[in-house]
Amino acid sequence: MIGGFGTMETRTKQGWVSIVEISTISHATEDLGRVVEAVKNIIPKDLWGEFERVYSMDSLEGHYGNPITRIVARFKGKSAERIAGYILSRLEKGDFETMIYTLDRRFDGKGRVFIRISKQDAYLGRIRIMDGDDIIRVVLTLPGARSIDFVERVFRSLRGEV
Repeated sequence: MIGGFGTMETRTKQGWVSIVEISTISHATEDLGRVVEAVKNIIPKDLWGEFERVYSMDSLEGHYGNPITRIVARFKGKSAERIAGYILSRLEKGDFETMIYTLDRRFDGKGRVFIRISKQDAYLGRIRIMDGDDIIRVVLTLPGARSIDFVERVFRSLRGEV
């Protein structure tokens, strides 16, 4: 056991989380600048400059021909670990426990955890779990993670509970 964690799952030099991918869509009826601001609000302010360098926007077409902009940002290494910790530590206790309770639906068994965050709340500076459509999608990659129990221990550690 290393730091209370089993040896089956391993920690990289940068931390437990190696990649964070954040994505969302902006409909034509939404203010694109506000959607980008909502995404920035779920990462630490000192990483906003990195966000500006790594994010991309793609123009897409919706089912009925409506214009949609897809925003994607991918962070690796220490930045990924910091963003994961930031998101997890800013979740309200109830949202965090709900996320833990539903890890069986969020964890793919191959090291990836999928979290859906309310876009509206993020714009207002809050991080709230949401299972609807108006969301920011966050994918956390934990190399070697194969069990829900392990993911829970890592998340509690990143949140500062362990």
